[in-house]
Amino acid sequence: MVPAAFEDVQRADHVAVHVDVRVLDRVAHAGLGAEVNHPVEALRPEQGLHTLAIGQVEEHEAEAQLLRAIVTVPQLREEVRDLLSLTDALTDPVNARLAGAVVASGDLTGRALFEAVAKLEPDVADELSEWLVDVADRESVLDTFAETVGRIKEFALRRQILRVQANMQAMDPVKDAIAYDDMFRQVAALTKELQALRSRIE
Repeated sequence: MVPAAFEDVQRADHVAVHVDVRVLDRVAHAGLGAEVNHPVEALRPEQGLHTLAIGQVEEHEAEAQLLRAIVTVPQLREEVRDLLSLTDALTDPVNARLAGAVVASGDLTGRALFEAVAKLEPDVADELSEWLVDVADRESVLDTFAETVGRIKEFALRRQILRVQANMQAMDPVKDAIAYDDMFRQVAALTKELQALRSRIE
């Protein structure tokens, strides 16, 4: 029996992890083996459940570090603007809205930043208080910022790969051969991008 999901809402962070087993089913395509000149790295079944569960906690931590960074060091906000343009860069909608509002607030800090965010996102502005009260050390933020951005990009790419693989799973590779082949190439391109990103941040 494979555990499909678990939820732990008693911890301080109210961490909830939901694992969808079907997404992890492998998708084989024998017909395109000769067309792709680089290996496609997919999640192996034995690592899939563990990777998703741990990955979601790591994503939460990385998003928190990103918010802390852009609240503490306004000069980092422009780089985060590019990051937020990626599809589903941040998984938590509140974090995504907060990050967008902080970036849109220019170089404001402290109370002025809070007021600007409250005008843009009044429903989630109170979440910003944590980062304004408990201000991080500027040097430590700068030291870890590139790694944090790299991790968030990696998580986003992995989600895109899983999403395309799930769509492929629902298709008939014979009847929908053209669309299926396109998706296979998408997975290959995303995987190549993921491997390049990993080599830069390791």
